[in-house]
Amino acid sequence: MRFQTVTLVLLVSLVFTATGLLAVHNMDAAIRAAYNGEGYTVLADLIAAVSPQPLQKMTSNDYVSCAKRFFTGLVILALATVSLFLFFRTWDQPRCADQEHPYRLAAIALIVLNGTLIRLMLAFMLYGNFDMESWEISADIALRNGNVYMETYRHNYSPLWYWVIGALKHLQLRLATVPFHFVLRSFLTLVDLATLVLLMGIARRERLDSYRVALLFYLNPVSFIITGYHGQMENLATLPVIAGIYCALLLPSRSVLSGITLWGFSTLGFVIKHSLLEQVAACVGHGFKRLSVRVLLIGMSFVVFGLSFLPYLPEGQEGILKNVIFYSAIGNSYGITSLLQGRFLKPMFVAGCLLFPLLLKEEDLIERCLLSSLFFLVFTTGIGQQYFVLPLAFAALRPSKAFLIYSGVAVLFILGRPENMELPVLRGIQWNVVWIAVCYWFVAELYEVRMSLTRRTGSA
Repeated sequence: MRFQTVTLVLLVSLVFTATGLLAVHNMDAAIRAAYNGEGYTVLADLIAAVSPQPLQKMTSNDYVSCAKRFFTGLVILALATVSLFLFFRTWDQPRCADQEHPYRLAAIALIVLNGTLIRLMLAFMLYGNFDMESWEISADIALRNGNVYMETYRHNYSPLWYWVIGALKHLQLRLATVPFHFVLRSFLTLVDLATLVLLMGIARRERLDSYRVALLFYLNPVSFIITGYHGQMENLATLPVIAGIYCALLLPSRSVLSGITLWGFSTLGFVIKHSLLEQVAACVGHGFKRLSVRVLLIGMSFVVFGLSFLPYLPEGQEGILKNVIFYSAIGNSYGITSLLQGRFLKPMFVAGCLLFPLLLKEEDLIERCLLSSLFFLVFTTGIGQQYFVLPLAFAALRPSKAFLIYSGVAVLFILGRPENMELPVLRGIQWNVVWIAVCYWFVAELYEVRMSLTRRTGSA
């Protein structure tokens, strides 16, 4: 596809997204009239399809919220269709270094504008879901310097995210009329922007097409829904890992300094969100060959993670153990836990997250991190929709057709979930549909790595 056409498509999608979301934002009066009137049966039927509660039990505000979420979901679905269309239509373009072509640069600028607009408008228009309520609870505790692990069971993360929430709450109080959910998800949008800058820096250094990298990450519907509406922080935890990869590329390959840099940044990501344990193992496995050094550094990562909880001991000890260390996300609906049950599954999964990245023979650090994320999604014993963003940053640098299929399946699933847009036509897509797409991607990626290794050893 010519870049003139790509630029035009992105420009039209930007205008459509802005117009559509502004129309949804300003339709409160019309929706309230539909709620109180009798001539809006079509809209009433749509809201009844979206809402889990009967219409007669809904307040006017509930009705408006459901209607706006439904129409926002339609706008997102349209933008997601454009994104996936561009993913596939630009796939056959050569993977060359960035060219200083005006249309290419214009396309990158429009990707950034589109991605930022959709994230910020979702953050402003819609409150969010259960997780946003949890952030509000943690923010209120932070305002009075309370012990979050003693006062609520809903903070399942390390203190770093708690401190960030507290800082954002103080900022929001200074802004007076700006809602907290907008401040928090605007911060996460800035995190995505920072990740994009680093990814494009890596792409330029590796002579990859930065247009494609920007498109696959920043305009990926999974990414902008989880950041803009869901408000989860997996991308915040991934950012240090991407920063570590970028810094390692600037240093001599396989030097001690390069390895320590990878370990330090990946450990920071692990401390922010402990579901990134496999990234610590992937980065340490790439940076150091001696088993004793690997074991020592991974052990030190656990020590750093444990020390971060010191300010909340001993009062918060029970909450830390129950709600963080032994916390499990949704089970029995996705992957391994939908097929097998048993207490042995979680310890085996944790051991696998450590051993699989260490045993990989892949020399490509980005590919190693991507495979580790896919291992997590294939074998995890607990799942949340936010986990589906974990491989996106790495996949933008190492894309494949299996990744494109995964992105399409995952976004349709998320749009149909009650925690997000709950579009009725997509509600029937189940967790394991995404798991099958993940498994296919994982197997396809392993096959490509195996073939690449065979070619290298054969040529050697």
